[in-house]
Amino acid sequence: MKVVFLAVASVFTLPNSLVLTAGEPLKLPISYWQGEALLKSFSASYGVDSRIEPSVTVEEQKLLASAAQWMKKGEKKRALEVLKKSENATKSPALLYNQATIYLELGDEKKAIEVYLAAIKAYPSFRRAHKNLGLTYFRNEQFPLALTSLVKAVSLGDMSGSTLGMLGYCHLQNEHYASALQSYRLAQLTEPETIEWKAGVAQCLLEFGQDKEALLLIEEVVKDRPNEVSYQLLMANMLLQRGENVRAIAVLEWLGRQDKLSLEHVALLAQLHAQGGMIELAKPWFDKVREDLSAEIYPQYLMALESVIRQGEWELAEGLLSVEVKSGKLSEDLLNKRDRMVSAVLIEQNKEGAKKLLEDLIKRDPLDGEALVLLAKVSISEGETSVAEFYYRRAEKIEGSKYAALHGYGTMLVTLNRYEAAAEKFELAQKIHPTLEQQKYIDALHRITRE
Repeated sequence: MKVVFLAVASVFTLPNSLVLTAGEPLKLPISYWQGEALLKSFSASYGVDSRIEPSVTVEEQKLLASAAQWMKKGEKKRALEVLKKSENATKSPALLYNQATIYLELGDEKKAIEVYLAAIKAYPSFRRAHKNLGLTYFRNEQFPLALTSLVKAVSLGDMSGSTLGMLGYCHLQNEHYASALQSYRLAQLTEPETIEWKAGVAQCLLEFGQDKEALLLIEEVVKDRPNEVSYQLLMANMLLQRGENVRAIAVLEWLGRQDKLSLEHVALLAQLHAQGGMIELAKPWFDKVREDLSAEIYPQYLMALESVIRQGEWELAEGLLSVEVKSGKLSEDLLNKRDRMVSAVLIEQNKEGAKKLLEDLIKRDPLDGEALVLLAKVSISEGETSVAEFYYRRAEKIEGSKYAALHGYGTMLVTLNRYEAAAEKFELAQKIHPTLEQQKYIDALHRITRE
């Protein structure tokens, strides 16, 4: 098996495919939008803070009180009608603000944004208008606009947990991890019971390499919200980054058995099992991906397949590679990668067809280094070592295939008893991807040449 790994795995680029995306902020779950903390912050919209917000006339106070009564009865449209009938409906910052808030509660976010902007134009330092405008942009996933509005609200003195937490999320979107961490921690001070901000702190700590602390935090989050899939996946990601694959697999298995994994994560689970040599455990998850294999999920599918190839499971790999995509169209890059993998499997099984596939790949892309390396292997199997040398030399000049070409070339030279030349190739390979095993092999070749 070791020889197979050295000969075959080096043909393919080794992606960091086992790590889920950590930097992408977790979407706030529905439970947050329906939670008491946000509702309290948002619904406190009908009073007035005279220090940083517009004053309200006696007439406007009456209108707001009347609208509030309708709101208490759940008659939001009637409340909106009351405010819009006023002569100052399009001029008063306070009336505009409350109209916008009702539009938002009615689900008309486009109109809410329009009216919030009108309120801010009428009164630029209207703090709650900036805050609610930011919240509306945030819900629409217009994060750059949300960031601007939330920053303005904070500059006007808003230190509520909801504002600071969403600000942290926006910073995390921009990969401004220090700012995100600061915002999330401030949010925790004012809303310590809000799990979402603790999860945000964990993500930031992970980006700073404080994976132990991050994992402890996310474990607390998961304990509190065991049914929130996004937090479970974040924990699995952290475990993978720490090399705790067994625990990560347990998390993914638990979610998978409840049918809570996306196909991307199902493919990841299959990959983890295959990488650990647990092919039988990987098969059911491969079958699940095959049922609905799309062009969108195909890159992850191929990553998982590489682990099968590295285990030397040629028959299984051949079957998985023959599965047709159910929806979407594969890009040329994906088609080429699939054909290279098919060729590698055919070569190892001593089956025909690999050579033509590879030659067609080279015709389409003369700089396809992986195909050149595989063609060299085909040439060796046909006894044409001089042709193999030609392909290896071409592949050596291509950055992406340089290591595989040097390693394969060196291996072939050993079989030809050209030990000194082989040692030179392995030394160059060692500079690119140093391993203890490879260094021992180089030392052994040098001993042979000295004898």
